[in-house]
Amino acid sequence: ETTNFSSDENTCGAMIEIITPSATDNCSVGNVIGTRDDNQALDSEYPVGTTTISWTVTDDNGNQAEPVIQTITVTDNEAPIIANVETINTTADANACGAMIEIIAPLASDNCTVGMVNGTRDDNQALNVEYPVGTTTITWTVTDDNGNEAEPVIQTVTVNDNQAPSIECPENMIFSTETDVDFATVNFETPLASDNCEVTVEQTSGFTSGSQFPIGTSTVTFTATDASGNTTQCTFDIIVEDTEDPTLECPSDIVRSTDNGICGAIVEFETPEGFDNSGNVTVEQTAGLASGEVFPVGTTTITFTTSDDAGNTTSCSFEITVVDDKAPVIEDKNDITLYTDPDLCGAIVDYELPSATDECGLVSIELI
Repeated sequence: ETTNFSSDENTCGAMIEIITPSATDNCSVGNVIGTRDDNQALDSEYPVGTTTISWTVTDDNGNQAEPVIQTITVTDNEAPIIANVETINTTADANACGAMIEIIAPLASDNCTVGMVNGTRDDNQALNVEYPVGTTTITWTVTDDNGNEAEPVIQTVTVNDNQAPSIECPENMIFSTETDVDFATVNFETPLASDNCEVTVEQTSGFTSGSQFPIGTSTVTFTATDASGNTTQCTFDIIVEDTEDPTLECPSDIVRSTDNGICGAIVEFETPEGFDNSGNVTVEQTAGLASGEVFPVGTTTITFTTSDDAGNTTSCSFEITVVDDKAPVIEDKNDITLYTDPDLCGAIVDYELPSATDECGLVSIELI
């Protein structure tokens, strides 16, 4: 009859106790002899598979019995074992979003003969293809010659991206303020970035493109970030210069008569108001007498200058004219009555010239 056995642990066969069958005969019979088809002793290990034993016997008279075939089947139910694998951690190759890695298949052991260990990546790529940044798993499997499958072994391959992206900002930009305002509307492009992997660019500080940039220097910062969180920044300056002159309007010319008692006039005037696109402006008198002083007869030019914070200036002028329209005052003299001089039909008369005064001084006194 057929006898089924499982292989012994860790061996590709089984030690089986074979019981010799009995034989009967009408006369005396010899010992039943068993012969294995692999010519091994009956008490030797029986390999996985089928082994037949042919049982024969001869009686004392030389008659041979019909051989009896016994089938011994040893089944291998023991799965192979894949050796443990190490986790692989590495960095991406230069300028690549992955790494070329030499993968060594783990060894497998089995009580019988085992096939090649096969590795299958979770991205279905070949084992010798570049491993992308991130985590890739390899599932190792093997089947022995008897169809027993090993417990799969998972190997983790992690590729880290430590390469920072590159980004180049534009050169610094210089603009003038727009007319009558203290800003310039500035537009600029988002700079380009490159990386071994995917990269995004965003503005992380400063006014955005199309904004009204104030007078002075504004710094704009862009940051490039790749998928692994590596970052690189670049900056550039937007410089807005105030090139617009302020405005200033002086008062109209002033004409005054001299004041009583002085050869001039005390003249007062207001400081004109300056205006500028920046909103910050100073006004100062840069020529002529100050308001409230005595202005002499004649014409005096008054000049005011306004300046903004950028050093732009504008000047205006007006004239103050003081007119001496007061006549001088001459001393009154009494009339003189005389008799004629002897032998003359007249008289020689001596008299003093009258005195005269004027606030601006006398040029001459004439007898008319």
